[in-house]
Amino acid sequence: MVDPPYFPLKPIPSKRKIIIVVAGLFSFIMLLASILLMDFFDNTLKNIKHTEDILGIPAIGIMPKIFKNKGRINLLRIQERLMEFLMQNLGFAVNEGNNTKKPKVITVISTKTNEGKTTICGNIAQQLKAEGYSVAVLSDSFKKKELGKSTKFHWLYRFLGYQDPRNDYEQPFLKHLTDKVEDSELFTYKVDNAFIHVKDYTELNVLDDRKVDKSVDFIIIELPNMLDVTYPNKLIENSDLVLLVCRSNRLWSAADQNVFDKVKTLAEDKIQFFINGVEVKEVESLLGELPRQRSSSRRKIKNILQFQFYSKNNI
Repeated sequence: MVDPPYFPLKPIPSKRKIIIVVAGLFSFIMLLASILLMDFFDNTLKNIKHTEDILGIPAIGIMPKIFKNKGRINLLRIQERLMEFLMQNLGFAVNEGNNTKKPKVITVISTKTNEGKTTICGNIAQQLKAEGYSVAVLSDSFKKKELGKSTKFHWLYRFLGYQDPRNDYEQPFLKHLTDKVEDSELFTYKVDNAFIHVKDYTELNVLDDRKVDKSVDFIIIELPNMLDVTYPNKLIENSDLVLLVCRSNRLWSAADQNVFDKVKTLAEDKIQFFINGVEVKEVESLLGELPRQRSSSRRKIKNILQFQFYSKNNI
């Protein structure tokens, strides 16, 4: 060795901290951009506001997904309150024109199957009966459908702190129509070649030669899905209210829009939509903040994040 080794008096500064900050900032931007892009390209009906923008008609009601819960949210009370909103809006809709007309005809439609028409018909009929009205429900089929299979690994959702994704078919809202209305109030009609020419409920080909009592207060007609069966134009045109039922988690395609535009022309201002299966948080647009079981620390953190420092102070 000729010369002694040279050691720097001060260590050369590392760029590790800058790299970590840049990497974290880049990850945050990418995550935020992904969320915004997913929301921008999400063409599902999602909620009331998004559905109103797509359909161009007002909403008559909303219902969240009826899932199994451990008492965090009072789903039963939410269902009852939302049905009260629905019945209030329904009363305004059917009484807007001729108040003396009897019976009032409510036609329930959907563009595809498994949208929830039968469930809505049963709940409306049950509520009308509870208010003292007489009803008759007409449909092409009252068969009970097989319940959906339980979601795989539902225990994993609970373990990670997420909501149990399984439907709770024991909830009153999801009970089948035949459990809510008496057999004498149910009428099954046949979809035949004359179905497209039907003008009102009296011309429907009801099985067993039964006749619908014309003195009832409300007649609820459930039509088959319109993309599979040619629907009767005059029946829709002569209804007092046309109720479009749709799921929040499905795409609204060009085929749906095409057939809906024709129905909207027939029904004019008598058509409204009911959207079901929305996220529970979407219900807050109607009911306000939903009461949840939270610890005092979580409530304080939420108030801070929402800048609600004096929300409990009386004026």
